[in-house]
This record gives sequence, structure tokens and C-alpha cells, in this order.
Amino acid sequence: MRNTGTLTNSYYAQLLEDYLEVCRQDGNKEWTLQFKRSTCVEFFCEITEFGKDLSSIDAETIGKICVTKVNRNKWHIYRMLLHFLFEKGEISRDLSIIVPTYRER
Repeated sequence: MRNTGTLTNSYYAQLLEDYLEVCRQDGNKEWTLQFKRSTCVEFFCEITEFGKDLSSIDAETIGKICVTKVNRNKWHIYRMLLHFLFEKGEISRDLSIIVPTYRER
């Protein structure tokens, strides 16, 4: 099971706090912020497990992460996080466009 509590990488931890602050300003409730936090921590841990960092993350890695998710609601959070990282200049391509979409029935 992946770490869903805290990040040991201080760079990722700061990016996560910046992202959550934007979500907070957008009016997200505390329980939503907690779900986003744990999902993003899991995401950052997984890219590290794939031997990647933000400068080397690619569509293949994003795809591999997404297909392992039972809870497909996490895909939406991945899209939002990746778009945030792109707009902030942390990644060179907007990889949010390759994350699958999912609608509950």
C-alpha cells in the first residue's frame, strides 16, 4: 500500500500545498481537500516508484498509474493536478489531456 499521509520530498510537499491552496480558494470543502491530498501524495509516490520526477514524467507513466486505479474518481484529481503543474511551469507539457475521463453511472 502506498503512503497516503505525507510526502518526504519537500519539493513535492510544497507543490501539493500550493495546489491545495488553489483548491481551497476555489471553495473545496475540508473532506474534499483531504481526499485530494491523499490522492496527490499517492500520485507523487507512484511517479517516484516508476523512477520518474516531474522533469521526466511522460504519457506512458501517467497511463500506467491510471490503469492501476480501482477508484477512477482519482483520475479527475490527476487531471487537475497535472494541469496545475503545467500552468505553474513545473512540467513542460499539459499531460492532463491524456488522463482518461470517467463518469459514474
